[in-house]
Amino acid sequence: MPEGRVQLIAYSPRLDTALRRLISGELETRRYTPAQSETTPKQTILPSGKVTQAEVDYSYNGYFKIIDASTYNEDGTLAEAKIKIVDGATYDEETGTSGTSRCKVNNAYFDVPQAELAVTAQALNSGYAVFLHYNKNSSTAEETITLEFDETITEDSYNCYYQVGRVLSDNNENAGFSIQQDHVVGVPQMFLFGTCNQDSFVE
Repeated sequence: MPEGRVQLIAYSPRLDTALRRLISGELETRRYTPAQSETTPKQTILPSGKVTQAEVDYSYNGYFKIIDASTYNEDGTLAEAKIKIVDGATYDEETGTSGTSRCKVNNAYFDVPQAELAVTAQALNSGYAVFLHYNKNSSTAEETITLEFDETITEDSYNCYYQVGRVLSDNNENAGFSIQQDHVVGVPQMFLFGTCNQDSFVE
Protein backbone atom coordinates (compact mmCIF):
# COMPACT_ATOMS: atom_id res chain seq x y z
CA MET A 1 0.00 0.00 0.00
CA PRO A 2 1.49 3.44 -0.95
CA GLU A 3 2.88 5.54 1.89
CA GLY A 4 0.54 8.12 3.35
CA ARG A 5 -2.63 6.19 2.56
CA VAL A 6 -4.91 4.51 5.12
CA GLN A 7 -6.81 1.38 4.28
CA LEU A 8 -9.90 0.50 6.35
CA ILE A 9 -10.20 -3.16 7.33
CA ALA A 10 -13.31 -4.78 8.78
CA TYR A 11 -12.68 -5.50 12.48
CA SER A 12 -12.85 -9.00 13.88
CA PRO A 13 -11.58 -10.51 17.18
CA ARG A 14 -9.37 -12.96 15.26
CA LEU A 15 -7.76 -10.14 13.25
CA ASP A 16 -7.22 -8.14 16.45
CA THR A 17 -5.44 -11.07 18.08
CA ALA A 18 -3.23 -11.63 15.01
CA LEU A 19 -2.24 -7.96 14.87
CA ARG A 20 -1.37 -7.94 18.58
CA ARG A 21 0.84 -11.04 18.15
CA LEU A 22 2.50 -9.53 15.07
CA ILE A 23 3.29 -6.28 16.91
CA SER A 24 4.63 -8.13 19.95
CA GLY A 25 6.92 -10.21 17.74
CA GLU A 26 5.20 -13.53 18.34
CA LEU A 27 4.47 -13.87 14.60
CA GLU A 28 7.23 -13.67 11.98
CA THR A 29 6.78 -11.76 8.76
CA ARG A 30 7.89 -13.63 5.65
CA ARG A 31 9.20 -12.13 2.43
CA TYR A 32 7.60 -13.56 -0.71
CA THR A 33 10.06 -15.48 -2.86
CA PRO A 34 8.90 -16.10 -6.44
CA ALA A 35 9.06 -19.62 -7.73
CA GLN A 36 11.80 -20.54 -10.21
CA SER A 37 9.26 -20.73 -13.04
CA GLU A 38 8.46 -17.05 -12.48
CA THR A 39 12.06 -15.84 -12.71
CA THR A 40 13.65 -17.98 -15.42
CA PRO A 41 12.98 -18.17 -19.18
CA LYS A 42 10.68 -20.88 -20.44
CA GLN A 43 12.40 -24.23 -20.76
CA THR A 44 11.73 -27.16 -23.08
CA ILE A 45 12.46 -30.80 -22.22
CA LEU A 46 13.69 -32.76 -25.26
CA PRO A 47 13.00 -36.51 -25.79
CA SER A 48 16.64 -37.13 -24.79
CA GLY A 49 15.90 -35.68 -21.38
CA LYS A 50 18.07 -32.60 -21.95
CA VAL A 51 16.65 -29.22 -21.04
CA THR A 52 16.96 -26.31 -23.45
CA GLN A 53 16.44 -22.68 -22.57
CA ALA A 54 14.89 -20.43 -25.22
CA GLU A 55 16.97 -17.46 -26.37
CA VAL A 56 15.15 -14.30 -27.43
CA ASP A 57 16.62 -11.64 -29.74
CA TYR A 58 14.93 -8.28 -29.18
CA SER A 59 16.82 -6.40 -31.94
CA TYR A 60 14.87 -5.27 -35.00
CA ASN A 61 14.82 -7.91 -37.75
CA GLY A 62 11.94 -6.83 -39.97
CA TYR A 63 11.43 -5.10 -43.31
CA PHE A 64 13.87 -2.37 -44.39
CA LYS A 65 16.49 -3.03 -41.73
CA ILE A 66 19.53 -0.77 -42.16
CA ILE A 67 22.89 -2.47 -41.57
CA ASP A 68 26.52 -1.35 -41.77
CA ALA A 69 27.98 -2.87 -44.94
CA SER A 70 31.31 -1.00 -44.88
CA THR A 71 34.42 -2.73 -46.21
CA TYR A 72 37.94 -2.57 -44.77
CA ASN A 73 41.49 -2.92 -46.04
CA GLU A 74 43.81 -5.70 -44.85
CA ASP A 75 45.38 -3.35 -42.30
CA GLY A 76 41.95 -2.64 -40.79
CA THR A 77 41.51 0.84 -42.22
CA LEU A 78 38.20 1.79 -43.78
CA ALA A 79 38.00 1.10 -47.52
CA GLU A 80 34.42 2.15 -48.24
CA ALA A 81 31.65 3.34 -45.95
CA LYS A 82 28.25 2.04 -47.01
CA ILE A 83 24.96 0.68 -45.78
CA LYS A 84 22.49 -1.97 -46.89
CA ILE A 85 18.74 -1.91 -46.48
CA VAL A 86 17.54 -5.50 -46.21
CA ASP A 87 14.77 -7.72 -44.93
CA GLY A 88 16.16 -8.52 -41.50
CA ALA A 89 14.15 -11.73 -41.17
CA THR A 90 15.77 -13.37 -44.22
CA TYR A 91 19.18 -11.66 -44.29
CA ASP A 92 22.13 -14.05 -44.63
CA GLU A 93 25.35 -12.57 -43.23
CA GLU A 94 27.54 -15.03 -45.17
CA THR A 95 26.12 -14.15 -48.59
CA GLY A 96 25.11 -10.59 -47.75
CA THR A 97 21.68 -11.10 -49.32
CA SER A 98 18.07 -11.14 -48.20
CA GLY A 99 14.58 -11.50 -49.55
CA THR A 100 12.51 -8.48 -50.54
CA SER A 101 10.96 -6.06 -48.08
CA ARG A 102 7.34 -5.02 -48.44
CA CYS A 103 5.53 -1.67 -48.27
CA LYS A 104 2.12 -0.27 -49.19
CA VAL A 105 1.09 2.78 -51.19
CA ASN A 106 -2.61 3.65 -50.89
CA ASN A 107 -3.18 0.06 -49.69
CA ALA A 108 -1.47 -1.51 -52.74
CA TYR A 109 1.45 -3.83 -51.87
CA PHE A 110 4.92 -3.48 -53.37
CA ASP A 111 7.95 -5.73 -52.88
CA VAL A 112 11.26 -3.89 -52.72
CA PRO A 113 14.64 -5.63 -53.23
CA GLN A 114 17.53 -4.87 -50.90
CA ALA A 115 19.70 -1.87 -51.71
CA GLU A 116 23.29 -0.83 -51.06
CA LEU A 117 24.08 2.88 -50.65
CA ALA A 118 27.38 4.72 -50.17
CA VAL A 119 27.86 6.83 -47.04
CA THR A 120 29.77 9.96 -48.02
CA ALA A 121 31.15 12.78 -45.88
CA GLN A 122 28.55 15.09 -47.41
CA ALA A 123 25.79 12.68 -46.41
CA LEU A 124 26.99 12.66 -42.79
CA ASN A 125 27.55 16.40 -42.61
CA SER A 126 24.19 17.22 -44.18
CA GLY A 127 22.15 14.77 -42.13
CA TYR A 128 20.97 12.50 -44.95
CA ALA A 129 18.16 10.04 -44.21
CA VAL A 130 17.15 6.76 -45.85
CA PHE A 131 13.84 7.08 -47.69
CA LEU A 132 11.46 4.83 -49.54
CA HIS A 133 10.53 6.79 -52.65
CA TYR A 134 7.38 6.00 -54.63
CA ASN A 135 7.05 7.55 -58.08
CA LYS A 136 4.26 7.29 -60.62
CA ASN A 137 5.34 8.47 -64.06
CA SER A 138 3.04 11.26 -65.18
CA SER A 139 3.16 10.06 -68.83
CA THR A 140 3.21 6.25 -68.69
CA ALA A 141 1.69 5.73 -65.22
CA GLU A 142 4.55 3.30 -64.52
CA GLU A 143 5.09 2.86 -60.78
CA THR A 144 8.52 2.53 -59.18
CA ILE A 145 9.73 2.32 -55.61
CA THR A 146 13.38 2.93 -54.77
CA LEU A 147 15.46 3.23 -51.62
CA GLU A 148 17.38 6.50 -51.55
CA PHE A 149 19.86 8.21 -49.26
CA ASP A 150 19.14 11.91 -49.55
CA GLU A 151 19.00 15.22 -47.73
CA THR A 152 15.75 16.69 -48.99
CA ILE A 153 12.54 15.32 -50.46
CA THR A 154 9.84 16.93 -52.57
CA GLU A 155 6.39 15.40 -52.40
CA ASP A 156 3.87 16.14 -55.11
CA SER A 157 1.04 14.41 -56.95
CA TYR A 158 3.42 11.79 -58.37
CA ASN A 159 5.93 11.26 -55.54
CA CYS A 160 5.69 10.28 -51.90
CA TYR A 161 8.28 9.23 -49.34
CA TYR A 162 8.69 7.23 -46.14
CA GLN A 163 11.66 7.67 -43.80
CA VAL A 164 13.21 4.32 -42.91
CA GLY A 165 16.09 5.59 -40.80
CA ARG A 166 19.12 7.86 -40.49
CA VAL A 167 22.89 7.58 -40.66
CA LEU A 168 24.60 9.78 -38.09
CA SER A 169 28.20 10.91 -37.85
CA ASP A 170 29.91 9.01 -35.02
CA ASN A 171 33.68 9.04 -34.60
CA ASN A 172 33.47 6.28 -32.00
CA GLU A 173 32.49 3.80 -34.70
CA ASN A 174 35.05 2.24 -37.06
CA ALA A 175 33.08 3.32 -40.14
CA GLY A 176 32.62 6.84 -38.77
CA PHE A 177 28.84 6.58 -38.50
CA SER A 178 26.06 5.01 -36.48
CA ILE A 179 22.63 3.89 -37.63
CA GLN A 180 19.27 5.05 -36.31
CA GLN A 181 16.51 2.63 -37.36
CA ASP A 182 13.33 4.74 -37.52
CA HIS A 183 11.02 2.13 -39.07
CA VAL A 184 10.78 -0.60 -36.44
CA VAL A 185 7.54 -2.50 -36.95
CA GLY A 186 5.24 -3.88 -39.64
CA VAL A 187 4.73 -2.81 -43.24
CA PRO A 188 5.43 0.85 -44.11
CA GLN A 189 2.36 2.66 -45.44
CA MET A 190 2.59 5.62 -47.82
CA PHE A 191 -0.20 7.75 -49.24
CA LEU A 192 -0.20 9.55 -52.59
CA PHE A 193 -2.60 12.46 -52.97
CA GLY A 194 -3.53 14.38 -56.07
CA THR A 195 -6.38 16.06 -57.91
CA CYS A 196 -8.88 13.91 -59.79
CA ASN A 197 -7.82 15.16 -63.25
CA GLN A 198 -4.18 14.22 -62.57
CA ASP A 199 -5.01 10.54 -62.26
CA SER A 200 -2.14 10.19 -59.82
CA PHE A 201 -3.65 7.68 -57.45
CA VAL A 202 -2.48 4.07 -57.28
CA GLU A 203 -5.00 1.76 -58.85
